[in-house]
Amino acid sequence: EVSVERAVLQTSGVVLGAATACVAFYAVAAGLDVSGMIGAYVERNLQLAMEVYQRMGISAENMRILSEAMEQFAFVLTRMLPALAVSSALVMSWATLLMARSMLIRRGVGFPDYPPLKRWRPPEPIVWVAIACGGALLVPDRSIRILALNGLVMLMTVYFFAGIAIVSYYFQKKRFPMAARAVLYALIAVQQFFLLAVIGMGFFDTWFDFRKLESQGE
Repeated sequence: EVSVERAVLQTSGVVLGAATACVAFYAVAAGLDVSGMIGAYVERNLQLAMEVYQRMGISAENMRILSEAMEQFAFVLTRMLPALAVSSALVMSWATLLMARSMLIRRGVGFPDYPPLKRWRPPEPIVWVAIACGGALLVPDRSIRILALNGLVMLMTVYFFAGIAIVSYYFQKKRFPMAARAVLYALIAVQQFFLLAVIGMGFFDTWFDFRKLESQGE
């Protein structure tokens, strides 16, 4: 039987593998360097963002500050693409699993007997990997910091799933109306404060067991 974790990881791996192969094929066909092509793409999009800010009437002083920070931002963003790609694939796979499960069960089609996702929690040892990545951000070496930041972004995605599972658990336990759930989920999606709160909840669940799953023998 395939576990939830394995299903999501395998699906994400296939998506990332296919996307990487397509990018590499395009780069070879066009005679371009992959890293240079990605860097140029990022810089072009940042330039477009600067043009949008300028049209919005941002002051010349703020535009100067943004322009000075652009090169550093492009450097970091380009090297953060692996983590962003992995996180995007994980989110898409997780969302697809949720939608497919609901849809197939309603249609009476067979679906793997996964445990309820609202009770899902990540393997406990990875919390120490997250702590190690956070500590590595303090290391003076820039390459180590970039690597640690990539790891931290990917693990934050995992703990976001854990936090959403906790939120979903209490929505169902307290019988929140669907309209209220939709509003709160929308707030989590658009407000950084709520997003970080959900990630933090998933992270600290390792110690606090907010759903009391251990006392329930789960």
